[in-house]
Amino acid sequence: MAAWLSMEQADVADTISKVRRSWNMSRIRNRDTEPERIVRSLLRKLGYSSSGANPKGLPVVPDIVLARPKIIIQVHGCYWHRHSLKDRRCPITYTPKSGRKGREFWLQKFRENVLRDQRTARKLRGLGWHVITVWECQLRRPDAVAARLARVLRARGDHRRTEQHRGSVLPEPAKRGKV
Repeated sequence: MAAWLSMEQADVADTISKVRRSWNMSRIRNRDTEPERIVRSLLRKLGYSSSGANPKGLPVVPDIVLARPKIIIQVHGCYWHRHSLKDRRCPITYTPKSGRKGREFWLQKFRENVLRDQRTARKLRGLGWHVITVWECQLRRPDAVAARLARVLRARGDHRRTEQHRGSVLPEPAKRGKV
């Protein structure tokens, strides 16, 4: 059984009002999110730029397109796209326990999201694109993501600045809390 089918295990009660939840949900962006901006920054440091224009004929509007090496990078939020690790689920991935719509509504919605992601990746590969998925939680370690992107780009025959990628691509993250 696929890991995303075992979502029932992580039930979390909703502790805020319906009005506040609606307000929160209305503020969620679907373009130029912080994770997408981080990946674009990593790509720029590797010598790549992604244009805002997407090639015609794609079955979706991808998050990031590198047209010359024919690579599409999908930056997925762990919650909505149900990130699962090899032997356990990502801690960001949980299932709401209560609410007007109920638990089964959420389980079905998440299953549909995962199936849609799989169909989309299959269609893009069928059109000759290489699809990379970067998960939100992976961006906690941007150097690891940059190294992975550099490996894929080298494997695709594009050697811009990926040869120079050694050590840290980004400065150390700022410390949070008291200074």
